Amino acid sequence: MTAMLLSQRERYETPLADPGLMPGVVEEALRLDALGGVGIPRFITEDTEVSGVQVGVGSTLLVNLHAANRDERKFPDPDRFDPRQENSAQHVGFGAGPHVCVGQTPARVELQVCLATFVRHLPQLRLRDAPEDLRMREGISAGGFEDLWGTW
Repeated sequence: MTAMLLSQRERYETPLADPGLMPGVVEEALRLDALGGVGIPRFITEDTEVSGVQVGVGSTLLVNLHAANRDERKFPDPDRFDPRQENSAQHVGFGAGPHVCVGQTPARVELQVCLATFVRHLPQLRLRDAPEDLRMREGISAGGFEDLWGTW
C-alpha cells in the first residue's frame, strides 16, 4: 500500500491536504493495490456456469479479487485513484459473503491510523527507488517487494 501511494506523489499528498479523505484514501489503496497474489481458490461443488463457460463439479477456480476491484460495471473509471468515490469501500479486498474477513473493520481503522501518522509525521516521505525499479518477491502467493526503502 505504501509503495502504491508513494509511486504517484499526489496519492500520498491527498490526505495531507485534506485529512478527512483518509478513509477514502485507504479504501482506494485497498481496491487498487495489486499485491494480493494470484487469486483465491474456490472448489466447485456443483456444475455451474461462469461468464458463459461451463464449470464442472470438482473443478477449482482462482478468483482474482483485483480484477473484480477494477470492474468498470461497479467502478466508473476503475483504474483511477479517487478517494472521493462514494462506493470505493465496496471493493472485495477483504472477500465477500461467507468468505469475508471478520477482521476487516479493525484492519481499516489500523490502516487509517498508520497512514495518518505517516502523513502527519513524514510529509516528505518518498520512495528511494523509482517504482519501476522495485523488485517483486518471487515464488510466493501473497506478493510483496524484496525491499522497500523510503527517504524523507
